[in-house]
Amino acid sequence: MAGDEKLILVAHAGAPVGLKGEIRLTVFAEEPERLLGYRELVTGDSRALRVTGMRRSGKSAVARFAGVGDRGAAEGLRGADLFVARSRLADDLDEDEFYQADLIGLEAVDGEGRPVGTIVSISNYGAGDLLEVMPPDDSGETESFLVVFDRTNVPRIDLAGGVVVVNRPAETGKESE
Repeated sequence: MAGDEKLILVAHAGAPVGLKGEIRLTVFAEEPERLLGYRELVTGDSRALRVTGMRRSGKSAVARFAGVGDRGAAEGLRGADLFVARSRLADDLDEDEFYQADLIGLEAVDGEGRPVGTIVSISNYGAGDLLEVMPPDDSGETESFLVVFDRTNVPRIDLAGGVVVVNRPAETGKESE
């Protein structure tokens, strides 16, 4: 994997399962089985791991990795974030599907095309995704703001143009006041 290639967070390693090196994963994909198709996953400290088996277990998955053959080795992966090279991910997404990493860094503009900031992160605290937008340096604003990531608040995304149209929270509620 090239050192300058963008890495995408695809899973988080949890507790070992059993004695044979399996580990519970929280997978950040609709289809956890896709992890089997990637040649390798990379940990935050640059260890390369090859998934050799996986099964669903409730809301998570249980995986086996080449070279991880016992509980002690699996314990060494506990807490690791697992990444895949962006080039390994499918590009045949539906019109309203996006990889979060592709949105980070895009310019956020209002409905008139005026810059309102840059998307710096995407979070989900259980009620849906939120875009965190950092206002431009010359705006005088020093704190980021959150936008609910839905069609009402984010009506248009132009990945090729590097722009996301957002309705700021103050803009969506003012009309009813």
